[in-house]
Amino acid sequence: MSAGVSLQYDSAQAVYSLSQPQAQAQNIYHTIETPNGRRYHLTLSDGTQIWLNAGSKLRFPIAFNGALREVFLTGEAYFEVSKTHSSPFWSISTTMTARLKSWERILTFPPIPKTMVL
Repeated sequence: MSAGVSLQYDSAQAVYSLSQPQAQAQNIYHTIETPNGRRYHLTLSDGTQIWLNAGSKLRFPIAFNGALREVFLTGEAYFEVSKTHSSPFWSISTTMTARLKSWERILTFPPIPKTMVL
């Protein structure tokens, strides 16, 4: 893990935390994908909690730097956004961008692929 960020995880959840108060990660992103039939609980380094539903994918920085907190979601997730950070929290997907204030349930799915019938 990057200097100043620690990770504890198992098959059901992952917890990222800053081991140094002003730890900075240099734009390092992780991606978590939940297989069909499974869910996953994630706590980001700022304390925000996210529950990913089955078949979902989340890309996120291991530590938030600067004035924005952004994550990239495909699928479905429930967010409980940490209020300890003054920066706005954004969930971005191919179908929408949402600014989250406290708790939110976000539904977003990838575009339906075009199929050809012969």
